[in-house]
Amino acid sequence: MPRFHFHIVEDGRVITDEEGQELTERDAVRREAVEAGASIARDAFIRGSASQVIVDVRKGDELFLKSVHFPHSRVVKRTSGPGVFARTVSRPILRQTWAP
Repeated sequence: MPRFHFHIVEDGRVITDEEGQELTERDAVRREAVEAGASIARDAFIRGSASQVIVDVRKGDELFLKSVHFPHSRVVKRTSGPGVFARTVSRPILRQTWAP
């Protein structure tokens, strides 16, 4: 079973995954990268310690998947009905690149 390493990069600071995980399916690797990246990004964005989080997934020495998370805010407006409001909703944006 192949071993994948999920290295984290927060604004250029690298956190290496020395242990890695054994996964068999491409979808399982993608899911793990998205879940780990989203969790780390959420905490980093709330703390204000990073403006971008990258999960660099490697299979051995080769790049397998790169998952980039960065914050995004949008304004949600309700213009009619009870409780007219405008609020900002923050949701991380995700961009992924598979290695060739």
